Amino acid sequence: MSNPARSFEPPAGLLPVADASSRPFWSAAALGVLSLPRCACSPRLLFPPPARCPDCLGSGLEWVTLSGRGRLWAWTEVTLPGSAEAGSVSVIAQVALDEQPTLRLLAADPNRLVHRLELGDAVRLVLRPCANGIGLAELAADGGPDD
Repeated sequence: MSNPARSFEPPAGLLPVADASSRPFWSAAALGVLSLPRCACSPRLLFPPPARCPDCLGSGLEWVTLSGRGRLWAWTEVTLPGSAEAGSVSVIAQVALDEQPTLRLLAADPNRLVHRLELGDAVRLVLRPCANGIGLAELAADGGPDD
């Protein structure tokens, strides 16, 4: 019997807290959109979102929407404190983004998809709303450009 898909909701004490620099990232994520800043001086995406460009120190960062597609780079299993079930294990995946493979973001993997994948397989990040007006990334298989 297969397990129904489930979402990841971290304990309240482990939720990220948005600050002035990261608020656009978290707000977009709560709407299901992956968005990161870049400066006009460089095509490089910046994460974590800085207040100023680390290259030119300019404050005029442009937020761009990304596909969320990438490649499974790494993963680990961790036991989160305060989990509903004592000793429950969560899987956290690291994804190298297609738009900038040197940029890797973390995603929860509540359905343990990584156990059916190999490193380098195509995946995507699905942003789900969570508490505090933010959104968190979950790992999904990448079924192609139109899924």
